Amino acid sequence: MSSTETSFVSCEDDLPPIFGLFNFYATLSSVPLLFVPISSLLTAVRLTEVRKRAPFIHVALIMWLLTLTTLFFTNLFQHIVGGRHYIFLHETMANVQGLWHSSLINAIRRKKGWNSIPERAGLAVAAITTVAVVLISFTLPDTDTREAVNGIVQGLTGIFIVGSHGALSWRDARAWRLFRRSCIGLLLVVIFTGPHGLESKLCHLRSSIWYHAVVDHACIVCLFGGVAKNSVHLAKVAVTNEHKEKDY
Repeated sequence: MSSTETSFVSCEDDLPPIFGLFNFYATLSSVPLLFVPISSLLTAVRLTEVRKRAPFIHVALIMWLLTLTTLFFTNLFQHIVGGRHYIFLHETMANVQGLWHSSLINAIRRKKGWNSIPERAGLAVAAITTVAVVLISFTLPDTDTREAVNGIVQGLTGIFIVGSHGALSWRDARAWRLFRRSCIGLLLVVIFTGPHGLESKLCHLRSSIWYHAVVDHACIVCLFGGVAKNSVHLAKVAVTNEHKEKDY
């Protein structure tokens, strides 16, 4: 990957900082963006039935939403400060939240009796691989090893998460609606954002300074807003449905 690709944040990159902010407009829109993970985290904390009846699911849900919230904060920091180190931190947190999301999905699959590993093992795997990913990211920056690890983690967790979300959502109207929203968001992120998307091709336009703040972050809301809400919903449904079946 070229240095240009690894250092690209938005079309504001080449502009002088405004009020000391590296990406002024993207920073402004990154603040309300924090509502996406924090709102779902607050909802998850209040799921007392899930906490009592399925503690491993609840722990995995809280851990994932905490890492997702941290990911959104690293997005804010990279827009405030800029620099390759904050970009690496943001990329690393993207992988870490993927690992904990996989742990959550594994626990939900386990609760439904689907093929999975024990919940405790899933949490342990997420914790161990998180340490490994962080160490590799910060001890081997700008190396093929780091790029290979990122690709492997993103590939494996992405396939598992998307596939499982689809399967878990199939017969639930609310979950299926949120799953479709997240799939549309993922497609929009791939097409319209980042160094490989439309965003980097429009930086010669004067109006492009608003692109990341408006278009990019709207795509993120569509993707992660759907994923976060759906994950909370699926965790709750997996526990409540099991309880109803036992009562019946």
